[in-house]
Amino acid sequence: MQKKTPWKVLGCILVCILLAFGGPILINSAYKYGLNHTPLFNTLWGADDVLSYYGSVLGAAITALSLFFTIKFTRKQIQRESYLNRETEKWAKIEDTIGSILNEINPMPILMQEADNGTFDYIKAGFLLQKYQISCRIATDPLMSRVNTVDFERIKALVGQITEVSAQLVQITQKKIDQYSKQRQLEERKVALELLTNAGRFPDLVAADEIARCERIIADTNEIRFKNIEEEILQINKELVSFYDARFRPLLQLKGMTFESINSQIQANADKMLSLRRK
Repeated sequence: MQKKTPWKVLGCILVCILLAFGGPILINSAYKYGLNHTPLFNTLWGADDVLSYYGSVLGAAITALSLFFTIKFTRKQIQRESYLNRETEKWAKIEDTIGSILNEINPMPILMQEADNGTFDYIKAGFLLQKYQISCRIATDPLMSRVNTVDFERIKALVGQITEVSAQLVQITQKKIDQYSKQRQLEERKVALELLTNAGRFPDLVAADEIARCERIIADTNEIRFKNIEEEILQINKELVSFYDARFRPLLQLKGMTFESINSQIQANADKMLSLRRK
């Protein structure tokens, strides 16, 4: 279709030239020569009257045509602005939603909270990480209610990366939660040892089933060492930092590139709407 456009434009130009110059020449020839060197027309008005009338009609036609294209172009501009505002607003909200999602799954705030606390509260840290895991698992849910099938295709790669990164962060933080569970077991071991000591001094004060429970706790925690837990948590923290640099930061860049491409396409589509050939 685009190859035919220059021929259409050329045809319009030729028609305009013929109307502007061909009409007066034909009128002049008809009144001057006609057939057998006699005027073709024998009218009450002369060639100048016909030319004046022709000029008036041609001027009115040009004015009407100009008005038609002005109205059509104005309508295209209104459609363009409406489309541009609608699409820009919609995708700005989607971009804000994805920005909130990335903030939710960012692992750095959790590490910063641990550093700010100074003394380590494994119970509080465990709850924070469990809450963080929930955020990772449901991160993209708010986005699904905002986009339709067509729009989703434009951010499908980005959403896929977010989902994959979220799942990996859940796996890494689960290893840390497991270490906190071992800390809790060490605290239970400490209580169990004290209870068995008291049971040895005062046999009648501690029930047999309670003694058996304490003995199981001690047996289950014989291989657990607090130093090993600290070392494991340190390694997991390093793993989170490395993962942040290797996977999370590129995700932020992918978000920027995705919406830059979307905004460019919106602008291109809006500009195409100004074409007079489009309905």
